[in-house]
Amino acid sequence: MGRSLWRVAASSIVVAGFACLCAQPAWAKTVTATVKGQTTCTVGSFGTFACPLTFAVSYPSSVAAGSSVSVTANETLTLPTSVTNALFKACCRSIDGTATTDNVYSSDATPSPFNMAAPSGIPIPLANIRDGHPVHLRFPISATVTAGAAGTETLTAGELDGTLDLYALANGGDGPPYTITLTCSVPSPPVVLATVKVK
Repeated sequence: MGRSLWRVAASSIVVAGFACLCAQPAWAKTVTATVKGQTTCTVGSFGTFACPLTFAVSYPSSVAAGSSVSVTANETLTLPTSVTNALFKACCRSIDGTATTDNVYSSDATPSPFNMAAPSGIPIPLANIRDGHPVHLRFPISATVTAGAAGTETLTAGELDGTLDLYALANGGDGPPYTITLTCSVPSPPVVLATVKVK
């Protein structure tokens, strides 16, 4: 494709709180989809739990070899009632945090893995904890990698690590939080975030 066939697609990519526009080939279409999976997370000293994951993703259907592949998504990590009941019994009423590692793996692009949370982390917005109800932790993610040779490029979700801040009152009330670690494994079975044709 010659340069005359390239255009700027009106797709926003959020990286560390800033929005930018990425160039896509004129023949590329934007794919949007919702993909789901499951990871295993260790939540501080409360234990290890199976946690559902959901990604509302957007990515180009095709790119040129050696060009950028940009994937954006809204990620939701659900803490099931087995987690929230334990937190509630420990007098925790709201939660937020920071993702410090959120890897995406690529079949042929570089770098792989790509840490979407680097270098400053991704804030996890505040959510209230209710006894007997799951908590959905939602936050935006994005990855930009360089496509390899012609063929099919697959990007899959990887590890998710960070910290969670627990508050004694709803809406983040009652002073400084109690901070615990969050460590989540690579989803199993694999969660495919994007399948891109490389020309």
